[in-house]
Amino acid sequence: MEKSDEFIKGRIIWKAEQYNCPSETVLLFEDISENHQAKGLSSIDTSQVGTPVLLFNGENGTWTLICTKGFVFESNGIVNSIEFSEIRNHAIGDDPFDKLLKNTSKRTKKFDKREQHKILIENRDDEILEINAKKGSDIFALYNLLLMMLNLKEKKE
Repeated sequence: MEKSDEFIKGRIIWKAEQYNCPSETVLLFEDISENHQAKGLSSIDTSQVGTPVLLFNGENGTWTLICTKGFVFESNGIVNSIEFSEIRNHAIGDDPFDKLLKNTSKRTKKFDKREQHKILIENRDDEILEINAKKGSDIFALYNLLLMMLNLKEKKE
């Protein structure tokens, strides 16, 4: 059964509220000024990612917008998007379980979940993408939203 964008938007907001979002760093998209909205969506086809719902402000000016069908995100000055259906694998932080990065020499220190601010996503083209949020509860809220969206996608198929 196909779930409507309005239903999925409600689920995203419901799940986010369990993590005390919206907050100072996690904003409802509809509450953001039009100038700020246009900044992230001017180059993205929203028909691919669905209705924008929540904006997570990340470390060093990065941001991630969760939509009903995917993410729009800014990382290293580049705005990109990915549909949930294109996500093949994911890991929080610096890939503590070697799910994505094949070269473990990149790891410079022990994994500390309190210091994580990114989620690594592998798409179907084997590209590793990085979505960001603030350290602490924000990144775990975003990760749990990702897990919920992937679960909804599986139930639909």
